[in-house]
Amino acid sequence: MAMDFQTTIAWLAGSMVVTLVSILGDRARRRSPLAWHALLPWNALAFAAVAAGLFAAAHLLALARAG
Repeated sequence: MAMDFQTTIAWLAGSMVVTLVSILGDRARRRSPLAWHALLPWNALAFAAVAAGLFAAAHLLALARAG
């Protein structure tokens, strides 16, 4: 099953949302380093979201080029 245009846009939008959530989580971790959310891997989550966003953007360009 190939990814179509709508699925690619959903991946791109989802990765942007996860990136923003991870940025906010990192800021909250720096504000209160002993809270429960400080133990979550915010940097790894941001990296995975940016990588998924780059994949989706490259796939979107390939879809646009294919017509």
